[in-house]
Amino acid sequence: MSTITPPRGDPSENRHEGFDDCVFCGTKYIQVDIPFTTGSGEPVEDEVLTGSESSSTAVVVAVVKTSGTWAGSDAAGWITCSSPSAWDGDTGHWGTEDEAITGSTAAALTLNGYGHIKKYGVLHATSDLVERDGKRMCRAHYNWYWGPKDRDAQIPQIDESERGEEW
Repeated sequence: MSTITPPRGDPSENRHEGFDDCVFCGTKYIQVDIPFTTGSGEPVEDEVLTGSESSSTAVVVAVVKTSGTWAGSDAAGWITCSSPSAWDGDTGHWGTEDEAITGSTAAALTLNGYGHIKKYGVLHATSDLVERDGKRMCRAHYNWYWGPKDRDAQIPQIDESERGEEW
């Protein structure tokens, strides 16, 4: 049996809500911005970074050093990564606060707070999403895909023998 979670009423009542994607509207791109301190090994493009406590991973896209030096082990800045894993969907945090981050080749640094998840693509207000069978979709796609099936499922199927003598 499938479960359906209806939207939460009028979107104007939910001004401080979050946004998420619809499974039909297209693939979204997720990246994580990782602020760091005490960098002693410069990450390289396509290197996989791993959190020592959280085991969260991400693939390096770009590195921006704002202060310090790699040789002096005091480099600081942020790293933009793709393909983040094990991030908290409620807070948008990647990794645990101030954990050590190591790379698959050279990187060695300390997370400055948390990594911050960013989503790109077609996003909808959470009040405008319907959840069906564990998947979230916008109202338009729900009505297009599941609406007719749910309406048909609610029509009672009456056998002719059950109608009685009046008919």
